[in-house]
Order: sequence, then C-alpha cells, then structure tokens
Amino acid sequence: MASQFKETPTPIEEEISLDDLFDLTMKKKWSQVETAYKRYPSTRRAKLTKSEETSLHVAISSYHSELHSSDCEKHIVGMINSIGDDFEILSIKNDKGDTPLHLAAAVGWLSICEYIALNDHLDSSGKNALMLAAENRQTTIFNYLVEKKLPEFVFHQFDDQGNSILHLAAMLGELQPWLIPGAALQMQWEIKWYKHVKHSVPPLSFAHNNNRGETPRKIFIQTHRKLVKEGTNWLIKTSESCSVIAALIATVAFATSATVPGGLKEDTGHPVLENKTAFDVFSVTSLVALTLSVTALVFFLSINTSRWQERDFKLTLPRKLLLGLSSLFASIVAMLISFCAGHTFILREKLRYAAVPIYGVAFIPVAFFALVQLQLCYDLLWSTIIKVPLRSYKAFHD
Repeated sequence: MASQFKETPTPIEEEISLDDLFDLTMKKKWSQVETAYKRYPSTRRAKLTKSEETSLHVAISSYHSELHSSDCEKHIVGMINSIGDDFEILSIKNDKGDTPLHLAAAVGWLSICEYIALNDHLDSSGKNALMLAAENRQTTIFNYLVEKKLPEFVFHQFDDQGNSILHLAAMLGELQPWLIPGAALQMQWEIKWYKHVKHSVPPLSFAHNNNRGETPRKIFIQTHRKLVKEGTNWLIKTSESCSVIAALIATVAFATSATVPGGLKEDTGHPVLENKTAFDVFSVTSLVALTLSVTALVFFLSINTSRWQERDFKLTLPRKLLLGLSSLFASIVAMLISFCAGHTFILREKLRYAAVPIYGVAFIPVAFFALVQLQLCYDLLWSTIIKVPLRSYKAFHD
C-alpha cells in the first residue's frame, strides 16, 4: 500500500483502486486519504459506501465522532484545499441527499463553510459558498457566514448567468426545499427565506438584472407559480369544507340561543329556570357558539375571496386559516357544552348518575376533531411564528 504514495509514481500507480481507498477511509487513515485526494483526482468523486458516501462524507462524519480531532480537521482541510476549482465535489450527495457541506453543518462544523467562503472557492457555475447556501436553503450555513462578516466582495459576486445571491434565493428547484407538509406552508417558508436573504445582502443587488434581464422578484414569481397554484387549491378545499361545518354549527347555535328552556313566566316574562346554574351556562355557551361559528365562517369565506398573491402566503392566508380552525373548534366545544347544560333539565334526578358518561360520549366529536386538526393547527402556528425557516421540520419536534 505504501508504494502507492511514493513521490514519483509509476504509470501503473496513476490510479488507486476503490478497494484500497475504501480501506484507508474506513481505517480513518486521513493522511493517506489526503495524499490520494491530491494525487488521484478520480478519488474525490468516488462513492465508497452503501450510503453512496465519498471519503469526504466519511471524514466529516468521523470528525464529529472523534470529538473534533485536530488531526482529522487538518487532513480534511487539506482534502478540501486539494479540490482547487472543482468545487462541485462539495455538492456530491449521498443516498439521503446530504452533501459534505450538509454534514459539516449538521455536526456543527461551520468553520469549514467559512473556510470555503474566505478562500473564494467557486463551483463550475461561478457560485461561492454563500450563494450555494442561499440556493439550497441551508439556513444554518447562510446565517453563520453572514454573521462572520465576510469580505464585501462575497456578497457582490455573480455566477455565470449573472445571478446574485438574491436571484438564487428566489429560484425554486424541482425538489421540495423545506421538510414541512403542505404546499401553502412550503410557499410561506419560501417567502420568508427570500425576505431573510434580501435583508441579509446589500441593497444594491435588489434591482440587479441577470444575463436574461430578470430581477430576483421576477424570478421568484415565475418559479413559484406552480407552488402558489397548489397552495391555493389546498386552501380553497380546506376552507370550503370547514365553511360547511361552521355554517351548520351557526344554524344550530342560532336556534339554540333563541330557545328558552322551561319557557317564560306568564306574569313577569322572565325565564322559569333563570336562577339555575345550568340555565346560565346554557345561555352563555349558546351565544358563544353562535359568535365563534360565525367568526369561523367569516375567516373561511375571506380565504376564498383572497387575491392569492405570493405575499398573501407569508402571513395573511395561514393566519386566517389558523384563526378559522381555532374558532371552529371553540364553537364546537361551546355548542356541546350548551347542549349538555340544557339536557340536564331533562335528566334531572331520574338519570343523575348516568349524566357523566352520557355527557362524556357527547364530547367524542370534539376529541376526534382535535386529533384530526391538531397537527394542522400546530404546523400553522409554528410556521407562522418562526421568522427564519428551519432546514428540517423535525426541529419542531426535537
């Protein structure tokens, strides 16, 4: 094996076998792997494991498992430095879609990303590390590089197509950029990401046109049309379905609120049961159910009459849907409480001990609705609260 790393290799030694490279990588002999990287360019792209990982993938993962070994770091930096202008090697993906840059960010090794940016490495399309982070929605890397106060020229570079950092942030590829369910929430995070990048770069790039004469804003509109359409269709179907339920509850609540259990006294016109606690509960909750159901109906109808512009997905539409669902859920609870309160006058003493299980069964629809809609409400709430999108939706649940 050592003969393969002589200073003057013979013609037979112009390449290293994948088996030998695999052995060196698995045994974590990073100095020899670094030498192979420098001497044999083909080793840089070779996928060695079942997970389709290159030596650089394995090395960065090992850096984390070896508790940030300085020796490992030195050789990994040497491997990256040997790449030269072939910056696309850092974008090679394993079977999970992770590049070495992804892994570096995942293990908290952001200094590698800073190293790439400071040394002005560009890929074959002329993109620097900051541009790649903006294009691939790598929020951790992008924020880290911005906070490190990189040289001004990094923010003013353009790729071979004349695209700035903001142009690349405005582009939407074929793959789903954010691991969050639903086209509407995807669109919401796309807008937030575009705004975040816009506020992080110099204002001079806002109105810059690429080689096709396109501004970042124009690219954003063009590439997100399909996502806007999908999000629109989903919101319309959801709001229409919920509108039917809200209208039904409003009808029942109106009829209930206009009914006085036990009737009225002939002499005074006051309710016969006005001094009963259950009657007070019935009176209040029936009115609350009516008010909340009508409120939910208004929110759902306002979604259907929206203009459906890109900026509406950032806050307006998700907030309307969240408030509508919350009002609908609260109106269902209020309606059932009103029903149970009014029903106590029927049971009275005869079925007093059966009241609790009977009313418990009455709240099964509430529990079912909560189980079905809770995740959606949770998604809407968190996606609206978070200012900068998270690369992984799983971070919500960690």
